[in-house]
Amino acid sequence: MSIKKIEEYKKIEKHVYKTIEDGLKKKGEVNFEEAENTLLVKQELLKQELLDIEINLQDALLVSKKMFTAKVASIIEEMRDLIRIYINNDVLIEIEQFNNKFYEAALQEMDRFYACIDNPDIDHDDLEKDFEKSLIEILAISSREDTTGVL
Repeated sequence: MSIKKIEEYKKIEKHVYKTIEDGLKKKGEVNFEEAENTLLVKQELLKQELLDIEINLQDALLVSKKMFTAKVASIIEEMRDLIRIYINNDVLIEIEQFNNKFYEAALQEMDRFYACIDNPDIDHDDLEKDFEKSLIEILAISSREDTTGVL
């Protein structure tokens, strides 16, 4: 838009200079003041039009920036809500399931441990190996659940 205004001014300027040049070639009188005033008036008009265009562009940029910021804020809020829903639905359920499995396995091992203490006559070597194996399984369950939760 501003380029178009500048080109219009250049056409007028070219026309004024052509008129001056034609007048000088014909050795007639050339009214330089009128030509100068015409160009000054057109220059002022061009400056005002360009300023108006600039102001409109600044306003459009400001509105666009506000709209963009609002849209980004809306997207961020929507993502927060989706994450909150995911955590409330999926993650907390997985945590509860893991805790239940872990608690049950720990209770079983506790019962086996107390049984071992209560019956000192039983061969402890096999129980210790089973106890170590069960402990490793419990740790494996916990790390598997952690890995599943991360993925």
